Amino acid sequence: MIGVLVPILTFWVNLVLLSLGLAVVYGSSRILNLAHGAFFALGGYLASYLAFKMGLAGIALAPAISLPAGILFYYYIKGLASGELEQIISTYALLLIMEGLFKYVFGVGNYTASDQATSLGAVALGDAQLPISYLLGFATAVIALGGFAYYLNKTRSGMYARAFIDDREIAEAFGVNARAVEILLVTLGVFLAVLGGAVASMWQAYGLGVAAEVLPYAFAVIVIGGLDNIWGVAAAAALVSALRTAVVYLYPELELVVLYLVVLAVLALRPRGLFARHARSV
Repeated sequence: MIGVLVPILTFWVNLVLLSLGLAVVYGSSRILNLAHGAFFALGGYLASYLAFKMGLAGIALAPAISLPAGILFYYYIKGLASGELEQIISTYALLLIMEGLFKYVFGVGNYTASDQATSLGAVALGDAQLPISYLLGFATAVIALGGFAYYLNKTRSGMYARAFIDDREIAEAFGVNARAVEILLVTLGVFLAVLGGAVASMWQAYGLGVAAEVLPYAFAVIVIGGLDNIWGVAAAAALVSALRTAVVYLYPELELVVLYLVVLAVLALRPRGLFARHARSV
């Protein structure tokens, strides 16, 4: 049983913060960020490198030093793209640029912090051993989700952010500083992706191509879960993780085929997503 639950758990941790970040960026700015997976990879690369140099503290430091990436991304996309087509082209170009930078800085080998994470030990669950790093990653994801939910629902800034996401024009009419809120939310969305990559470095290896590999799963999550419900995204990430694990065990060659058959079914039967609060606007 543990052997089945562990890959579901780790892939959920990989996926949930990445997907939530993607939903936040799109929900706040209508930027369909094809480079979002590259920020996940950035977190993994930096965490792995810093963990090698500094120990486990480097994993926590990686998301913090990556905070300017979200602000730079915002000004990059707003400076180059005035429409949806330009955004798609610009974000895809950014994905290729970041992949090139990863290759230049880190080379073509694989980076991981799993060696450092192993030093945390494991807990016994019956006859199986569950690494503490997995539990730490799960706890980090849950705390991040809870913290973001608290921010949106219990703080004044979060109230402005929710109003802005729900109806930008009405929020601006009531005096919300739309530009400041948009920059904040895009930065938070990118930060969540970086944080997810940093946490996942405790069990995942990062090499060229990882950025493009993880993004289809994140898109599937926000289609299934809906764009405007944090816990819906978390539940959809769990569903996708369980589905992916089952297919990999049984029919690995059909991994993405089965996933996107489910996505198409959701779009056909409930186009707002299974957990959406409002109608999806495109």
